[in-house]
Amino acid sequence: MIIIKISKQLFPEKLDDKINKKIIYYSKKDNNYYDKVEYSKDTIKISGNRSKIDESKNLLESKNSTFYYSLVKSLLYVYFNIDCFEVNSIKVFKNGNKVVAYSEDSIMQVFSEKKSLEINSEKLFGEKYISDTMMNALMNLTMSYKYKDLKFDYTWKCFNTLIRVIFNKHKDFDMLKELKEDLEENSKLYEKSIKFADEVDYNYLDKYFVNGMIYNNILRQGGAKSMIESVRSFNDKRVLCIFKKVFDYQKNKMEPKEYDNIKGYIDSEIKKKNKKNTDVIRFIILKYGYYLRCKFFHGEQIPANFLIFNANLLELDRITEPLQLVCVDLLEKKL
Repeated sequence: MIIIKISKQLFPEKLDDKINKKIIYYSKKDNNYYDKVEYSKDTIKISGNRSKIDESKNLLESKNSTFYYSLVKSLLYVYFNIDCFEVNSIKVFKNGNKVVAYSEDSIMQVFSEKKSLEINSEKLFGEKYISDTMMNALMNLTMSYKYKDLKFDYTWKCFNTLIRVIFNKHKDFDMLKELKEDLEENSKLYEKSIKFADEVDYNYLDKYFVNGMIYNNILRQGGAKSMIESVRSFNDKRVLCIFKKVFDYQKNKMEPKEYDNIKGYIDSEIKKKNKKNTDVIRFIILKYGYYLRCKFFHGEQIPANFLIFNANLLELDRITEPLQLVCVDLLEKKL
């Protein structure tokens, strides 16, 4: 049994009203093995059976500990479905005898920060592979709230965890391509992301430093042909106006005919005044967000959170908001 005491009374006082859940800690063929979770007042109790239990005190600390997984899942559910809190103590018992205890000063208080998003995390109590994936994703999302200067890093890890599993691909290009196609085909499933994109205007997009992205990820890698293909994949007026502005900086890197070809397409599409919210999501996350991820993760860009608050960190914070919304849509509708 694991008994966790938290800083707030978030659960029913009456024993008859207590919340009971079950977490699958192991699956083999058609058989699932469960730990029970009981939420009451300010206490969470996790109980279960194992055929063998390590005699050491490191039951929660060993690699891929099923006890630790059940502990984390039970707490993530509280954080995302109810409220933030601090963990006052964790006590682990074996056959009624206390094996190890963690006091407040030895616990990393990762659940103490207010979160901006509510997420239905019931899948933590479902099929094990899905549950483990949601756990991984939500752990990173939790860290994005706790460590604000690393918010983009942790949110991208959450995003990457989800698209890798949902679309069953391992290469970044393939994962992002699958997400792009799914956005187009099943846009209704991306409700929160679409709502955000619907409220985006040109001025919002113009705050991003997209000039470097267009040159590095499109022109330098694939030349004018790649640029034409990329631009022609968008129809939204807001996005195309950004492309048009950037081309003034990139004009000398293209042949006059190539430049006129692209500019002609952009001008004709802008006149149509199309509004396509999936284009905005694709541009912000799949194009620009991925560009930033590569620049910072691969060390091509200096750290954004070094010494003082600066424009790089502000930009990462700004793009993290829509990225988190995409994560929520993936968690709730696609996982």
